[in-house]
Amino acid sequence: LDRCGAIALVVDVVSAGSRVPPTLTHTALKLGSALLAEGNRHAQATLRRRIGGYRGYGGRMMNKTPSDLFFRHAREIVRQMDRAIAQARLRARKGLPPAGGYAQTLATYLEMVEFLRLWAEGHRRPMQELLREQPLNRRSVNLVAAVAELLDHWVPADEEAGLRDDELGHVYETLEFLVETVQGPCAANQYCIAIETSALDVCRRVLSRK
Repeated sequence: LDRCGAIALVVDVVSAGSRVPPTLTHTALKLGSALLAEGNRHAQATLRRRIGGYRGYGGRMMNKTPSDLFFRHAREIVRQMDRAIAQARLRARKGLPPAGGYAQTLATYLEMVEFLRLWAEGHRRPMQELLREQPLNRRSVNLVAAVAELLDHWVPADEEAGLRDDELGHVYETLEFLVETVQGPCAANQYCIAIETSALDVCRRVLSRK
C-alpha cells in the first residue's frame, strides 16, 4: 500500500482540512497508523519525502511537496480538541454531557496523536525534529508544543477533582506521543517540552490526584 501511494493519500486528506468530513480525516489517519505500525521504516521514509524533504546530491535539502497545509491542519485538530475540552468542562459544571460533536473530535485527535507517534517510533531523529520544526516550509508549526499544552487544559491547575478513567486514558495516550518525541534522546524536543510548555507541571498534577 505504501508503494501504491497510500501515505500520500493520508497526507492529502489531512491537508484538505475542513474541505473533507471529519470521519474521512479520522479514517485516513487510521490507515496511516496501520502503515506506520511498529515503526515501519519504509513508510516513515515515504512520509518524510512527502512532507519533510530529504538531502539530495551535494547535501542540498530538497522538498518536492509543500507540507504547510498538513502541519497547519494537524495543529487545527489539536485546537479543536482544546475547544471541545473547554466546552465539555463548562457543560459538566451544569450537569450536562459533552456536546454532540465531542466524540468525533476526540476520536480524530487520538488517531492523529497515534499517527504522529508512530512516524517517530524507533528514535528516528529527523522525524522527531520534523514534529517540532519544518525548515523548508514557509512557516513552522510546533506540534510537540501544541500537544503538550493541550495537557494543561485537560488537567487544569484550578480543579482539584480527579480525572475520570476515560480522561486518564486520553492523557496517557498524549503522554505516550510526547515520550516518543524525546527518546533517543532528542535534545531539542526535550528542551521544548521541559522549558517551553507546562507538561511537567501537568505530570505532577496527575500523580498528586487520586
